[in-house]
Amino acid sequence: MRTASTDLALFDAQQRAARGVRHVAGVDEVGRGCLAGPVVAAAVILRPEQLLPGVDDSKKLSREQRATQAQAVHAAALAIGW
Repeated sequence: MRTASTDLALFDAQQRAARGVRHVAGVDEVGRGCLAGPVVAAAVILRPEQLLPGVDDSKKLSREQRATQAQAVHAAALAIGW
């Protein structure tokens, strides 16, 4: 089933392939922002075919789920930076 999301993912994959892009970093931040308090940001690079079921917005996960998913990300990551 085609959706806007799958069309965008296909377009993105085609554009990366056409430009020879081998790695894409996923970046996220946590905190209240520079005006309200400290912020921590991190970037992770995974293999393009790597799937991590259950990895989701950390606010939707329990503390135990976050810990489990963090271990999975660390084990699968090509690179992690913060």
